[in-house]
Amino acid sequence: PRGEASRRYYQDAAIRAVLEKIAQGKNRALLFLATGSGKTFIAVNLLKKIADAGALRRALFLCDRDELRNQALSAFQNVFGSNAAAVSGSNTQKNARILIATYQTLNIASDEEDAKFLLDNYPENYFSHIIIDECHRSAWKKWSMVLRRNSQAIQVGLTATPRHWEGGSK
Repeated sequence: PRGEASRRYYQDAAIRAVLEKIAQGKNRALLFLATGSGKTFIAVNLLKKIADAGALRRALFLCDRDELRNQALSAFQNVFGSNAAAVSGSNTQKNARILIATYQTLNIASDEEDAKFLLDNYPENYFSHIIIDECHRSAWKKWSMVLRRNSQAIQVGLTATPRHWEGGSK
């Protein structure tokens, strides 16, 4: 596992940029970096810095495929050990500080889903920090319910494919 000393300059810059937004009182950030630039590694190290500062209560890392969940779980466990756990239909992982879940597990992968798992297991503002991997893939689904139900959380989107935001800022 790569530690703090092996982060690349752009990974440090991305972490610093998000921390600066948080320090300015903003609770949303979008990081867009090229495929293979280590977005999950950045997410792990960002949450580590936040945890070290005593500001991490409970985090959700949300992704769209089991393969990405498994990769993220390994990366988070390298740093957080058993405090990072994968959410499954049979295990809500409420004892872990960092939950790694897919949209499918939370029942929010499409507009036809009822979000039952999310609604039944995680009350409003349950998460203090939410990181959404590959957030460009899910912009049209029910997943935004996670953000609305955790409006007080620091929310970070990760993508390699940013969309143009009409009249907005990133």
